[in-house]
Amino acid sequence: MDNAKEGAKLNDSAYRLPALADFENNELGTYSVATINGSPFWNESENFKKLKETIVNLYNEVSQKLDTISVLRAVIVTSDVIKEYDRLLEGTVRKARIDVPREGLLVGKVLTWGKCETEENYYAAVVIDERICIGAFENDNEGKAMIVHELTHVAEGFITRKVRGSKSEDIYTYEWEKIKYSKAATLFSEYFAQIMAYPYYPNKEILQEHINHAITFLKSVNDFLNDEIAKYRKHADMERLWPVAVAELSRVFDQIGRSIGLLVCIEDDHNIWDNFLVKIEAINPSWVPVMQEFIRALSNITNFESYSLEAICEAIENGFKAAGLVPEVLKNGKLYIHVP
Repeated sequence: MDNAKEGAKLNDSAYRLPALADFENNELGTYSVATINGSPFWNESENFKKLKETIVNLYNEVSQKLDTISVLRAVIVTSDVIKEYDRLLEGTVRKARIDVPREGLLVGKVLTWGKCETEENYYAAVVIDERICIGAFENDNEGKAMIVHELTHVAEGFITRKVRGSKSEDIYTYEWEKIKYSKAATLFSEYFAQIMAYPYYPNKEILQEHINHAITFLKSVNDFLNDEIAKYRKHADMERLWPVAVAELSRVFDQIGRSIGLLVCIEDDHNIWDNFLVKIEAINPSWVPVMQEFIRALSNITNFESYSLEAICEAIENGFKAAGLVPEVLKNGKLYIHVP
C-alpha cells in the first residue's frame, strides 16, 4: 500500500523549507517523502521515484509487524542530518541535543512532536542521510537495514509513550534513578530496532563489523574514562568527571543494545557469541558479567508492548561500576559517586 505523498526536492536558496507543522496535515498512516538540502542527484525524477518506492516498501514491511508506524508523518532525506534536525526544531519549545557519533556520520534521527496523547496527535518524522538512501535503492541491503532501524524507532517510540507515558523531560546529572531508566529505555530501543533490521543485513561479515564496532567503541571509552578517573584522583573534580562519564557510557549502552540485538538473531553461531565476550574480557574483565546481565535481561523480554526495565536498569548500574564509578543515593537524597 502506497500512502506516501511525494514531497518537493528543496534547497535553502530557492524555497521556503517545510516546518514540522506542514507535516501535521498528513493523516494517520500517511507520510511525506521529501529531499531537503540534498544533492542534485534527486533532481532526476527517476532517482526520486526509486527513493519513494524504497521507502514505501520498507514502511509497508515494518507496518506488518508494528502498526504503530502509522504515526510517521514524514521521511526527510538530506545531506546533513544534524543540520536538518536542528532546522526542524527551530521555532518549537522543544530542546534537543544530538550526540555525534565518533565516526562522524549520523545515519538517521527520529523527531517527535505534538501533544503525543493519542495516535492522532503524536507526530513523528525520520531525518535520514541521503547516502544511506542511495545505497538502499541500489540493492544495498545494509542501507535498507539502517532505514528499517530508524522506522522501527518511530513505531517503538509510540508504544513506549503509550505504555510508560512521557519520559522526555530534562534529566539532571544528580537524578540517578532517572538516568538509569533513561539509559535502559534507550538501550532497549536500540536492541529492538536491530532485531527488526536484522533480516536486511546481507551477510555475517557485515553483522560482525557492526558487532566489532561496539567492541572498539567500548575500548575507546574504557581507555578514556580510565584517563579521566586518573585526573580525578589528582584534582578531585567530580563535577567534571560525572557528566562526562554519563555521556560516554550512554553511547556505550546504545552500542551494546545494537550489538545484542544482532547477537540474539544469530544465536546458532556460538563462535560469534564466544568471540564477543573474549574481546570484551580483553578490554576490561569487569564488563563480561555486565554484558551477560544485559543479554539475559533483554532475552527475557518476549512482549514488546509490556515489559519491565528493572533488570536492564540493574545492568546499567553495574556498567557504571565496571567503568570505575559507583553511584549511591544518600539518605538525604543527594547522589554520591564513589571512585574505588
